[in-house]
Amino acid sequence: MGLFSKESSSEKQIEHYNELLDHTREQYQALENIQGSPEAEAQRNQLFEQIKQIEITIAEIQHQDIREKEQDQGEGLDLFED
Repeated sequence: MGLFSKESSSEKQIEHYNELLDHTREQYQALENIQGSPEAEAQRNQLFEQIKQIEITIAEIQHQDIREKEQDQGEGLDLFED
């Protein structure tokens, strides 16, 4: 049962970050058309950095999931090595 709660928790986290990523990208795209405004450019740069960080966070969660699944599979195999 613990395995399933881990999976659903990480899936929920990924879903949350994907929604945040979509929203942040929409904000960035809305500012893309504004030219000649230092404030808009600064905000675009900030949003760009947020997008990169969200993408990194999603990748880290996915990578952690893979490691945990491999570890769980490895522990299951240890039972048969005796």
